[in-house]
Amino acid sequence: MKDLNRDIPTPVFNGLLYGSGGSGKTELICSAIESEELSPVLIITCESMDPTLLKYQKLGVEVFDIPTYMRENNIRATSVMKKLVKEIKDGNLPFRTIGFDGGSKLVNPIIYREVLQESKRSAESKNRSHDEEIMEQSDYLRCTSRVFDWIESIRISCIKHRINFILTAREKIEDLVTPSYEGDFYYPDFNPELRRLVLHEFDFCYHMMAGTKLFDKSSTNKTKISKKVWYLYTSPMSDRVIKSKLDGLQPKVINAKLMDIYKCVNSNCKVTEIEVEEEIGEEL
Repeated sequence: MKDLNRDIPTPVFNGLLYGSGGSGKTELICSAIESEELSPVLIITCESMDPTLLKYQKLGVEVFDIPTYMRENNIRATSVMKKLVKEIKDGNLPFRTIGFDGGSKLVNPIIYREVLQESKRSAESKNRSHDEEIMEQSDYLRCTSRVFDWIESIRISCIKHRINFILTAREKIEDLVTPSYEGDFYYPDFNPELRRLVLHEFDFCYHMMAGTKLFDKSSTNKTKISKKVWYLYTSPMSDRVIKSKLDGLQPKVINAKLMDIYKCVNSNCKVTEIEVEEEIGEEL
């Protein structure tokens, strides 16, 4: 019964951000460095020399570049991921927020290529052929199982050690025709098994898009100027996959910060008072 009287642990969250390249996913994760509650920050990336990460490295974000580490140490991605998963599981990483940037690229082409090479070597040892360019069903299952286990292990370990965990993925678009909707449909560029993991177990799955918006140049000048913005979609919509266990975020947040999400987790607040849309303008 003593366990019932222990302190309630600090709330943490785990979620997925997906969108096209340049939609603000990396920028949103890295904004954690601006908050003491979310720092220090580690970004694990599958994108070498990402300009956004290079910018935030100067502000204190730690970056672990998987492709560069593989190349410099002559090591396979599978071995790198096993090391990372173990470090996080053992609680050896002193971070408050961990972002995995480029989850889609980890699956394809990085692990995809390694699984095909493994299958080719196995086939050659048994004196049978295997097309290195075509993934067989067994290859697909092995690739999916491998990445699924890593992502789920990281998610569970981050919850255990009170670390916020954010995964990013590219978007996929397909034509959808239903009785209530017809048109483009957006969803994370993961295979079905990984999408189910995200939608069943993660706290949220939000879609991001880049755009431009007209703003008043000043309060006394009626001249409009165009600025690039990022839109974070947080409420279920007929044209995209959205999932959320959080209350309080606006359905469409402009230039969101990770702290906006954390405030909802930490206090179940209604985020109508958070000034995420500081300038009023007309969307282009």
